[in-house]
Amino acid sequence: MDKSHDVRNVGVKRSGLRVFRNQSYAGNGLTFSSYLVQTQERYQLIGTVPDDCVEQWMEQICRTVSFDQIDHLVVFTEENSRKAVLRVLQENAGIEIIAAYPVLEQLGKILPAGTKTLEIRNNRSLMFSGSSFRFRMIGGGNLSPALYVLDEEEHSVYASDAFGSLYSGLELPEAESERDIQWRLGMKDYYEDLAASGRAIDAGNAAAFVREQKVTAVFPSVGPAVSGGRLEIMLDFYQQQSSAALRETAGRSEERPDTVLAAGMAETGASAGPHVVMIYEGTNELSDYAACVENGLKEAEVSNVTRCNLSTTDRNEAIRMALSADVLLLGTTISKGTPAKAIWDVVTSLKAESCKGKLASIFYKVSTREDNADILREHLAFLGFDLNIQSSFFTGELTEDDLKNAGNYGFGVGCSARKVPNPRKPKLVKCLVCGEIFDASLGTCPVCGVGLDQCVPVEEEEISYQKDSDMRYVILGGGVAGASAAEAIRKRDQTGEILIISAEDYMPIHRPMLTKNLSIADAPDEELYLHPAGWYEERRISLQLGETVDALDADRKVVHAAKSGDEIPYDRLIFATGAECFIPPFEGWQKEGVATIRHLWDSRKIQDWMKTAKNAVVIGGGVLGLEAASELLKNGIHVTVLEAAPQIIGRQADADSAAVLRKKMAALGVECLEGVQIEGITGEERATGVKLKTGEIFPADFVIVSCGNRANVKAAQDAGMQVERAIVVNAFMETSLPFVYACGDCAQYDGVNFQLWAEASEQGRIAGANAAGERLAYESQLLGLNLDGFGTTLFAIGDPGKQSGVPYRLVKTVDDVDNSQEQYWFMGSALQGAVLIGRPDKTADVTKAVMEHARHEELF
Repeated sequence: MDKSHDVRNVGVKRSGLRVFRNQSYAGNGLTFSSYLVQTQERYQLIGTVPDDCVEQWMEQICRTVSFDQIDHLVVFTEENSRKAVLRVLQENAGIEIIAAYPVLEQLGKILPAGTKTLEIRNNRSLMFSGSSFRFRMIGGGNLSPALYVLDEEEHSVYASDAFGSLYSGLELPEAESERDIQWRLGMKDYYEDLAASGRAIDAGNAAAFVREQKVTAVFPSVGPAVSGGRLEIMLDFYQQQSSAALRETAGRSEERPDTVLAAGMAETGASAGPHVVMIYEGTNELSDYAACVENGLKEAEVSNVTRCNLSTTDRNEAIRMALSADVLLLGTTISKGTPAKAIWDVVTSLKAESCKGKLASIFYKVSTREDNADILREHLAFLGFDLNIQSSFFTGELTEDDLKNAGNYGFGVGCSARKVPNPRKPKLVKCLVCGEIFDASLGTCPVCGVGLDQCVPVEEEEISYQKDSDMRYVILGGGVAGASAAEAIRKRDQTGEILIISAEDYMPIHRPMLTKNLSIADAPDEELYLHPAGWYEERRISLQLGETVDALDADRKVVHAAKSGDEIPYDRLIFATGAECFIPPFEGWQKEGVATIRHLWDSRKIQDWMKTAKNAVVIGGGVLGLEAASELLKNGIHVTVLEAAPQIIGRQADADSAAVLRKKMAALGVECLEGVQIEGITGEERATGVKLKTGEIFPADFVIVSCGNRANVKAAQDAGMQVERAIVVNAFMETSLPFVYACGDCAQYDGVNFQLWAEASEQGRIAGANAAGERLAYESQLLGLNLDGFGTTLFAIGDPGKQSGVPYRLVKTVDDVDNSQEQYWFMGSALQGAVLIGRPDKTADVTKAVMEHARHEELF
């Protein structure tokens, strides 16, 4: 195997092991293989070893390569891989862990914060140091699907299973030797192991895949690599045996109706359109529910529907119906997470080869909202069903609302089956600039104003946790974090009392629009509201506006209202108090004509000043300050921007991009000075200008200060809560005090307090869900910065070469025709960050590329 990609087996031999997966005799022991693949000057590590082999495995790797030369670790299975993964990360915390979703989900419980991960998807290709590797999942049966990593350039495959032979040794023996006989016996043993696991046919499918791709070498996770004539022997053997197994399975199916037919051999409905089969437990309530589901399906123009009541239908006939379905719907009662036995008997009789890729969903009855269908859902996922259709459930006696929900559920299933949009469901999209999730019918993001071209579709949140209570939830703060927390609580607790206490005298608003459109202050309040007044009333969320809390007694579980003097009790308390703009203590900062932009009343004051002003100064060259400056310019006001830092937008963009933006500002008459020291605001009672320590004065009819924000934490700090830059929280948004949570601009997670809109919204959702009793963990989000002003756009995301000592590779393109510029920063071959000027059309693609650490070769 003379390959341009150097492949080295760093596996470990265990000669003492005799039994493989408690089913097959392994003869001379086993070798657990793992491969170091050199692509260009970097290495990829594919596969791990069991816990008791990890130290020997680490020694093998160290003899070959330094860990800082390894970019990726492909993990095939979570079982027996935890120790191996943690040991690799100890040596190089920057290695990216690549695995399928179930594996990443389990590993996520033990991975250190900040670990880079990437999800494997079927047929997804990734670039490893300039070489393309594709992932393919095959089979299932009673085991997880086998994963094959195809090196497309070298036509070789790395297998998650013992593709080939239960044999001990890193190298294959010479032909016609005693060890060659052992290898052939090991091949037979392994096939018998597959057959015993219900995966005989999978072996043939895997062999066919290897032949289709013209693979010349297979590197299994157990046993030695196979190539040349040996590979042909193996492929012939597996394809012959699996063909015989397929014939035998079909024969048994004809003789015994309780045996499930193999893939492709089930009867299919003759009618046009998708065939939807509903199999449900024979209670009157589930029968009535199924009838309404069928009506919804017909409204969605699905006419080929079969209903199967298990009280009147034989199990074998139900299995046959399940096999004939394009879409399978299961109806059952759920008790302590367990479905009805009749339903479970049908589902556990199905084989994965008959189910893969088909749509499935569950409608069910539970006695309490705490119960769920997770066990049934997990088994359907294990069989390979597509479960993207949301489940439907009801509690207690069936009501008219439940029957209406059943019809809507059926309509949604029908739309999914026909692969058409559901007109009854909001078409949600996520803004890639600010992270807001909103109904696409709005046309533009209500938070930052960008168009739908900078958004991606998202699915509506599926709530599986429900627990009604008589608890009182008190939320301090009327921003997006507080509103999101209230919404998350109500989705999980239909009866608890929710109170939002807000210092502002108006309902929660889209705060980012205050700097993006200064004229919006003249618009009716409703245009800025997060939700109309009726939204809170419908959800029984009380609003106490124009009130603040100045004290917390955590022992008595009460807060003290500053204005009314009332003591307000709580069962769960959420701090979403936000932050206030920081004004440096330079001379004259309290004069009339000096403002920040944080509240609606700030914008209205500035809107009034603009009517007569000719000159304005903006102190602060961050995004908010520049947005305000651009808005002032649109209103015919001469603007000067003063920035104390060495460059404007210094946290998010590089110096070159800042210089390009400064040039565009200058062309429009906006003076921008960086690295200045401000002495104070001139004027008597009212501001007339801004004076620098150099003595230079810039005239101003009013001054806007945009120098960052400080979290509102006084009440929390006085109560003894752990506070640093903001209230310290863990991943569950819990503070250091019991039953008290914090989220948004007033919260600090993992040492960070970014004060971003999307961060506040998501943290509010997590805090609310957990206050209601769920256990969700917050995950930091990678969000871009967007500036639309001065006749251009600037979008920045990720790391624009800001880490000192890191050998970045910069790729820059400039288009003088449309006056745009693109910059991309790579670490090795992986994209770390990007800044686009004048290219809003590329926002979505670049966001995806940075999030996935796309390879240079994929982009250029």
